[in-house]
Amino acid sequence: MAGPTFRLTRVEQAFLLANDIPQNYVADMRHRADWASCSAELRAVGCFFAWGFRKCATGHRLTNSRGQCIQCHSATIAFVMRHARPGWLYIAVADCEQLIKVGIGADVDARLRQLNAHRLAGVRRWQAVHTDWCENPAALEAEVHRRLATFRAACSYDRKGGQIGREVFACSPADAISALAEIYSDKPLW
Repeated sequence: MAGPTFRLTRVEQAFLLANDIPQNYVADMRHRADWASCSAELRAVGCFFAWGFRKCATGHRLTNSRGQCIQCHSATIAFVMRHARPGWLYIAVADCEQLIKVGIGADVDARLRQLNAHRLAGVRRWQAVHTDWCENPAALEAEVHRRLATFRAACSYDRKGGQIGREVFACSPADAISALAEIYSDKPLW
């Protein structure tokens, strides 16, 4: 990706630096007619954030691919950046061995400690049975989830008022590892 051909303000530059966002993750979208064309061009040029498509109510010009101001709603950055960085894909099994979880993270052990503390699906202990380092873990995770959709188990997650986890499946670890192997054979460059 080439660097930006537009001029970021010092405040915008400082914001990107403080949030560990490379400037080449931002594309100039000043001349786009509508959000659909802006979003499509972001994907086409491999950028994750737009500059200049429109200003938010406070005058900021940096948005995510859904048009939300990242300066006002900086929590959205982590979600976007997980698609931009390499990391670990893991398959974990519950202590009851009837549930598995497929997820991603920069530190699998820390993530498992977090899941255990929050008791995902009411499980006291999750243990990693398979890990893979990959360049695009979020896309790989989504594809594994898609292939295991018939096994999806809606479950509670004791965090933020009991949100519902969508990364837990009622299948064996072998089923998940087989799905992952099929993905690698279909597209070996994951």
